[in-house]
Amino acid sequence: MDKKNAKIKLDTVVGKNIRNMREEYRMTRDELAQLMGLTPSHMGLMERGERGATAINLSKLSRIFDKPVDHFFSNTITESGPVWSDEEPEAYAYKNKIRSIINLLPARKLGLVVHLIRGLVAMDMEENAD
Repeated sequence: MDKKNAKIKLDTVVGKNIRNMREEYRMTRDELAQLMGLTPSHMGLMERGERGATAINLSKLSRIFDKPVDHFFSNTITESGPVWSDEEPEAYAYKNKIRSIINLLPARKLGLVVHLIRGLVAMDMEENAD
């Protein structure tokens, strides 16, 4: 296999793995592109293997999905679709989206996120107590 075909194959494997992770987290292409600071069309090109993912993009994806960078190079990830937990799919999706966003925050801002979430839970508990 020549270098060009090897690169195309690698880009295709990486792209499929990006798409599979995005789908597992129930994120739209637009949502992931926004987190990445890319356009949705650029994200689509990467997922289809038509544009290779840069080291910076792979680093961001690693943080968003909390996976090591080499995860995206694995050719053994199946395309059987995401495996959902036992909880409601919508709740599962939102939790994964929140986790993806939080993974991009510096440690000094995480305390603020915890405070905000605790406030929302307290508000919900008050509403349900009535």
